Amino acid sequence: MLFGACKGPEIDDAKVYQVNGISVFILSQPKSEFKVLGTVDSDFKEQWNNATDKKTTLEKIAGALTVTSDNMTMKNKIDIMVNKVKDDYSNANGIVFDSELNTAKAVLIK
Repeated sequence: MLFGACKGPEIDDAKVYQVNGISVFILSQPKSEFKVLGTVDSDFKEQWNNATDKKTTLEKIAGALTVTSDNMTMKNKIDIMVNKVKDDYSNANGIVFDSELNTAKAVLIK
């Protein structure tokens, strides 16, 4: 009997999913050659300031709750960052996130 005659899948093989046409990499990067076009940052602080600055107490609470709920899920954070990549780097076809989804590299996968 032969063992190991059939090679199994590579541990680093994975299907990469896209959001709005952008390949998304979290705690990973493309296996193919790629060029970093630039970076995008989460604008949570800016959103928070816009939602709570110079408003009534009730408006501040409502704004804070909206900003918090918009940034609560991983999907929402990914959508926000992918849209930033699409707006700032029109030729990007991938996004490589940092470990906390607060910063990401816009990339062109060759």
